[in-house]
Amino acid sequence: MTSQNLWGELQLVALAQPVTILRQQATKLGELTKNILTGEVRQLVSGASSFLLYALEVVAPAVGGYRHRVLAIQYALLTPYPLLITGAGNRRPVQCETEEEFIQNLASILQSDDIQQPIRTLLTLSLQAEQPADTVPKADTST
Repeated sequence: MTSQNLWGELQLVALAQPVTILRQQATKLGELTKNILTGEVRQLVSGASSFLLYALEVVAPAVGGYRHRVLAIQYALLTPYPLLITGAGNRRPVQCETEEEFIQNLASILQSDDIQQPIRTLLTLSLQAEQPADTVPKADTST
């Protein structure tokens, strides 16, 4: 019987898992809003499936912990690309063949008005929820 290494050299692959990129952007949202809004990445499918599904959500703690799903990504565990981005506003699903393509599409989606508008609204509502009622500006109803 042999005790020699029959595996050869085992090397790490220089590849960021797509969920790691989403988590970085979730953290960045908290930094940008001083944690008035936070980002959270949740796994939607678990178990022995070879496909992973994650959702990026914006959480507004000051508005009762309201959650707004921004998008979801789906990819194979062992081969993360191509991956599919779904549920991004009114857009059709986007397939990304590489990490670079994923980052470019993710930036475009996160900066789109379909995503920015609800975030602006949640940020405004959160700031108003933290202010005393007598300091919240009233809407101008005179016409």
